[in-house]
Amino acid sequence: MKSCGLPSFEALLDFQSNYSGYHLTHASKVSDSYILKLFSKKDLLLLRAIDCEKIGEHYYFPCGEHLTAQFNFALCDNGNLCIYDEPMQVIKSSIETFIEQYALRDVYKDWFELPYYYNLEKADLFENYIQTKSYLKLIAECSDEFNQWLISDTCILVKAVWWGDEGWSIHIFGRTEKDAKSVADELHNERIIK
Repeated sequence: MKSCGLPSFEALLDFQSNYSGYHLTHASKVSDSYILKLFSKKDLLLLRAIDCEKIGEHYYFPCGEHLTAQFNFALCDNGNLCIYDEPMQVIKSSIETFIEQYALRDVYKDWFELPYYYNLEKADLFENYIQTKSYLKLIAECSDEFNQWLISDTCILVKAVWWGDEGWSIHIFGRTEKDAKSVADELHNERIIK
């Protein structure tokens, strides 16, 4: 990277050496595939210019493509996974969090996934809700300041930043369709989601 006039960012070196070239796919939803890539070996050997954009104090590097999402993804020099937006929007604190979320969805591939992403209307009510549901456990490997994954014997709740928008979304999985719909109905009735 120094030959291209850039500092050697640890997050980029880690991504390139450990994850570049991975193809993440959900077993139950093949169209939800993501290809992780930064630089090809040939690019590095031929000392080709590195594609990046500097915004403020940070550098952003295109880091892969999603087969169906309408977003372009970038890895920030600090390790955050972002989508190109005005301004650049952080969606995950690290690529490891992103990979763990893919892995967890594969483990629970037989669970029913509601097709909706609900708008979280009242974050404080949601926090109170999860505090009163002692059976909901945080999945630390999938959670960060931009995502909160919670699991019980019958459901998975995902609170995440809206991609390309402000606020938070809620996504729900259930052991059965009835389980998922029951949680959604409860959150609707308590005016937590819309």
